[in-house]
Amino acid sequence: MADTDPVDVVVGLLHTLGDPTLADVGAAMGIEVVSHPLPVHTRGITFSFLVDFLARCTGSDGDPNASTKFDPWLNTYSLVDAVKQATARWNCSVAELAAALDKVNRNSEENRRSLFHKPTHFMSYAWSYPLIDVVEAARTVTKSEGDDWGLWLDILAINQHQGDRTQVDLAAINTCISEIGKMVLVIDARALALTRVWCIYEIMVAVRAGAEIDVVFIGKHRSAFDSAIIGLTILAGRFDNVDVREAAATEPLDKTLILTQVASDPGLDELSKILRTTLRAHAEREFARERFPFGSVWWCGSKHFAAWVMAGLLGTIEEAGGWESMLVTDDAEREAFEKATAAGDTAGMHENWRPKYIGELDPDMPLYKKLHAILQAITFGRFETYADVLAAIAPPPAVADVAEVACAAEISTSSHAADADVD
Repeated sequence: MADTDPVDVVVGLLHTLGDPTLADVGAAMGIEVVSHPLPVHTRGITFSFLVDFLARCTGSDGDPNASTKFDPWLNTYSLVDAVKQATARWNCSVAELAAALDKVNRNSEENRRSLFHKPTHFMSYAWSYPLIDVVEAARTVTKSEGDDWGLWLDILAINQHQGDRTQVDLAAINTCISEIGKMVLVIDARALALTRVWCIYEIMVAVRAGAEIDVVFIGKHRSAFDSAIIGLTILAGRFDNVDVREAAATEPLDKTLILTQVASDPGLDELSKILRTTLRAHAEREFARERFPFGSVWWCGSKHFAAWVMAGLLGTIEEAGGWESMLVTDDAEREAFEKATAAGDTAGMHENWRPKYIGELDPDMPLYKKLHAILQAITFGRFETYADVLAAIAPPPAVADVAEVACAAEISTSSHAADADVD
């Protein structure tokens, strides 16, 4: 991550306001943060602030005023230091800083965009995910919920200075989820979130509180096809045996405490079942128009994905060896990454984002090419049966094959004519 002065990060966020001084910002922080921090469940940030903050923390290729892009491999772990530096002066969270900046914003002569907003969605994700993918998951929220919304993102909502305020904030996560009422669960090709016990804890709280859980699938190439592949493997049975007991934690004690809570309500087996059901439901929704889910471009023929199409797709996967045959083994994944790194050509791979599907290593894998062709066909064409779809994507016969067919037909015709003469 680029070395960026935290002062530049703070002031740079408001450079369009006429370069406010740190004194202006400090005054805006006021007694609310110094003595009475904002309740953690109210600390939401807007999508535009999220992108702006990430861009300025990474320097955006050395330009501290650039706010349209940021390091595609930046993850939450690598953001912690920048967050601490930007908020150290006030011992606060980034969301509280955003609230203060909004005060400066409102006091300016011009009408400026909002940075802080009461959270409408709680983001649940693995810290190792590239944040650009968490941003894309957030973008799906704007598609379905409009502009009047706010995101609760732990790295920005929780005080990261590891003092008493951090402990108070962490203890209030259950209140955050129940008060916000909506959770966005981000799932990547490796489904890392399902292996982290803190994500399991958040899902447990959501279930207890009756909060709405939306699942967003993100892939290596950040495309609708990636999301479709994740959805198809789920419907083919990839997570039919998911068990919350297998989740891990950096601190072993965290796992013990959280799983003990899960065991009491709703129960380890019950939460595992809820996870499986939720994943399947959202995998099915990946192929529907409802609420514009990420990946809906693969079906524009009607509001719902035709049952015969889904049955055909799952049959195609089964014929190829099932969902297991689509995954890269850990050894093959590690070997591919090491070779690419040694050659200086990671081809989109990164320590935080290694290939999970064989198609990511070999785009010419027959099954991947076939699935891609099928999804393209049903997106832009109208078919009555799956056989019609397969016929539409079948490669035309080679010239030699056509000649052989014509020759065979000619021989057959001659043979029939000779038989007729004999008769």
